[in-house]
Amino acid sequence: GETQTSTLIENVHTNLRVEASPAANEAGSTGGLVGLNRGAIKTSSSSGRVTVQANGNADKSMNLGGLVGLDEISGDSIGIFNSYSTAVVVASSEDSSLLTAKCGGLVGYVNIGRTIQNSYAAGSVNCPQATAAVGGFVGFINTGDGTSLPSFANNFTTATTTGTNTAAMGGFYGQISNDNDLDLSSNAIDA
Repeated sequence: GETQTSTLIENVHTNLRVEASPAANEAGSTGGLVGLNRGAIKTSSSSGRVTVQANGNADKSMNLGGLVGLDEISGDSIGIFNSYSTAVVVASSEDSSLLTAKCGGLVGYVNIGRTIQNSYAAGSVNCPQATAAVGGFVGFINTGDGTSLPSFANNFTTATTTGTNTAAMGGFYGQISNDNDLDLSSNAIDA
């Protein structure tokens, strides 16, 4: 699903098997609670399994997270607070070169201006594609030109990560667009 800037999700807990099969040349976002989030998520959680199975012979781009697939630009400093995911996150494809995946234990892709605080991921992330960005907490962080950095405070992850793109794989995040002095010092990895 997709939320708007006015959306507030609070005290919602899911235990689901979420499966997505994108069509040819289709981009999308899949999460255990929300696929694309523009609003605020508070004291919520997800468990279960989040899976993308890309078939066929056309390129696909997917954001895949235990809680949220894509935490999107909204114009406000809102995002995810006091929430967690223990979901298993898996991206697979018949031809791994045709799926570009951003996979995270909590969020697949975090865009500029978003805030994530007091949250954690404790599941596992398995995205073996050659171009995948794989992180125990977040797969990909977009910092833009540095004028509206996303904010991460007091988060942690114990999620395990599996992938083949070692240049974009990490315990907390997989890949960041530009460093731009993004402060991650109050966040922790305990894998």
